[in-house]
Amino acid sequence: MKFEEYTFTIGAHYLSALIDGDETGLSDAESEELASWLRHVIETNVGKANYHWSPADTGNAIGHCEITGERGAVEEVTLCVEVRS
Repeated sequence: MKFEEYTFTIGAHYLSALIDGDETGLSDAESEELASWLRHVIETNVGKANYHWSPADTGNAIGHCEITGERGAVEEVTLCVEVRS
């Protein structure tokens, strides 16, 4: 299988929700921000292909969250989208 990869930087507190679907600790507003961002990313990059998320081990990085636009603790995640031949 071949995959196209797209890397994003997101707030570290979103990681569990993105990878495991566990939104414990997220406010309702944060859950909606994540859902909105995900809809946009999936519509833009995936279409009907199979995909999965892969977190990078960047631990303790400070940067710009692509979901909120705010600076803080972040993690890099890669969206791996199956390329159908």
